Amino acid sequence: MLSKHLLASLAVLTLSAGVVMAQESVTFTNVISDSSGPGGSNPSCSGGVDVRTANLAGGYNLDNISWNGNAVSGGTGTFGSELAVRLTAPDSTTALVTLGTGTTWSGSRNFTGTTSAFAAINDPVGLWTFDFCETYNDPGIDATWTDIRFDFLRFVEPTAPVSTPVSPYNSKTIGTLAAGAIHWYSFTIWDFVDITIDTNDTPNTPNPLSSGDTEIGIYNSSGNLIANDDDGGNGLLSFLNLPGLAPGTYYVAVGAFNTTFGATGWNVTSTSTATGDYSLTLTPEPGTLALLGLGALALRRRNRK
Repeated sequence: MLSKHLLASLAVLTLSAGVVMAQESVTFTNVISDSSGPGGSNPSCSGGVDVRTANLAGGYNLDNISWNGNAVSGGTGTFGSELAVRLTAPDSTTALVTLGTGTTWSGSRNFTGTTSAFAAINDPVGLWTFDFCETYNDPGIDATWTDIRFDFLRFVEPTAPVSTPVSPYNSKTIGTLAAGAIHWYSFTIWDFVDITIDTNDTPNTPNPLSSGDTEIGIYNSSGNLIANDDDGGNGLLSFLNLPGLAPGTYYVAVGAFNTTFGATGWNVTSTSTATGDYSLTLTPEPGTLALLGLGALALRRRNRK
């Protein structure tokens, strides 16, 4: 067995909020994908002839491991679905991971994938073993990975967008949109409130939005979309009716048509070319004004202590 102790280069990659991103990566080159011993079916993928290792710096909770590699067929009838690696973590957790798909191929072929077999590991720090093998051992060298990269992934919690605080008390705010821009506002309520949000007064702004077509969406403090609207207001303007809105902090996104509101992570984008002013109005229903007043009074009293 060819055993190589390779301290692979580790790359700490840029993180992006609200998604699973690579924290560390390991790249191997010229890896033989074959199994020793008799030919034929080898479902346990025992006896790989090329074993690589890498030390991870760790310091994060592991989510998934993904790979991207280019394999050259040995011309021996090897199937892509037979390419595999037995991964062993520092805590001795082990899993057989199928790296390829499909049947025979000629020349070089790219394979990608992801495994969650190690998601329970709190910290991947330490020595990992990569035992490359084949689940069906054909004559000769089955395949060679010219290069294969493993990304060790973690989930990065989303962060709230930078926003302008507004009052839920009959507040009106005028903003000016550039092409493709999204404006964020936030407000907090202390009890269940019936509230409406609209852009109906946009035509009365100093320089009304060129398209006259707004879109609005509201997210909770976890970044989940509660509701959004395009043309529910006057003409092409927007209107949201939110009965029984629970206590908490909320984020309102304002854009011009065409705006896309993602379901999670405060993910809002716009391809609009419209520019100009809009008016955003928050109006609590009459029955909830007293509750808002009590909440604000309680907050002022806490701040005085």
